Amino acid sequence: MDIDETKELWRQISDRVEKQEKLTNEVILRMAQTRSKNRLSKVFMLEIGGNTWLFAFICYILFKLETLDTTPLLFSGILSMIISLIAIVMSANFIIKASTIDIVRKSYKQTILDFAACQKAYHINKKFYLPLGFALLASVCPVVFKLTNNTDVFTAVPLATILLYIGAGGFFYTILTLVHVKYYNKQINQIDELLREVIK
Repeated sequence: MDIDETKELWRQISDRVEKQEKLTNEVILRMAQTRSKNRLSKVFMLEIGGNTWLFAFICYILFKLETLDTTPLLFSGILSMIISLIAIVMSANFIIKASTIDIVRKSYKQTILDFAACQKAYHINKKFYLPLGFALLASVCPVVFKLTNNTDVFTAVPLATILLYIGAGGFFYTILTLVHVKYYNKQINQIDELLREVIK
C-alpha cells in the first residue's frame, strides 16, 4: 500500500468516525429533548387543567353575575374573576416560555437562555401561588355561598363561620400548594440536570 492509498484510507476512517460522532451526538440530543418534553408535558397538563377550571369559573360567575345583587357580593365576584384571570395569564406565560425549549433545533446557548426564561417565569409564579390563592379563596367564599345556597354571607352568616370556612380552605390550599411546588421543583431541577449533562 503506497502513501496515497494510506492517506485515502485514513481520510475514509476519519470521515466515518466523524459521522459516527455526529450521529451519536444527535441521538443523545434527541433523547434529552424527549426526556425534557416528557417532564414538561406533566407540568403542562397540570397548568392547562388549572387554567381550564379557572376559565370555567370566570364564565360561570359572568353567567350568574346578576345573582350577585349587593355591592359587596358584586365586588367579591369581580375580584374573584380578576384574580383568576391574573393566575391564567401567569400560567400561560410560563407555558409559553417552557415550550420554547428545544435542545435539538437550537444552539446550546439559546437552549440555556430559554430554560433560564422558563425558570424565571416559574419562580415568579411560585412567589404568587399562596398570596393569589388566599386572595381568591377569601373573595370567592361569599360568591360560592350566594350561588349555591342563595345566602349573603355579609348579612346572614356569622363572621366566625366565614373565618372557619376560609381557614379550613386555606389549610388545605397550603398543603396542596406545597405538594404542587415540590412536584414542579422536581421536574424543573431534573430538566436542569439533563441540560447540564448534555452541555458537558
